[in-house]
Amino acid sequence: MPVTVRAAAAGATRSYCHARALGHGAFMAPRGDHADYLSFVRRVLRAAGRRVGHANPEDLAELARVRDELDAVIDGAVAALRAQGYSWAAIAAPLGVTRQAAQQRFGVNATLTRRAG
Repeated sequence: MPVTVRAAAAGATRSYCHARALGHGAFMAPRGDHADYLSFVRRVLRAAGRRVGHANPEDLAELARVRDELDAVIDGAVAALRAQGYSWAAIAAPLGVTRQAAQQRFGVNATLTRRAG
């Protein structure tokens, strides 16, 4: 049974198909807002950039590995959303791209190409 939730900031309505019957009429609520946590992650990344900016050029390689890991984490999040049944349009909307662009960026062929490269 999908649950519809209104996102206050964007004013957009999202349907969460991961809400499932758990028995006795209960259902799994939509996953919470992760804005505070992700804001913390962004602050840590900015701090890491400042630290590397005041360190040795060799430290840039480690920061680049963080970027690569972030790309892999995003790929995994998109794959998990697709496995839950979200459409390419639903994934593309919060990113501000078309569904075709999201599929090209995160689709199976694109992910395999990035991993091989």
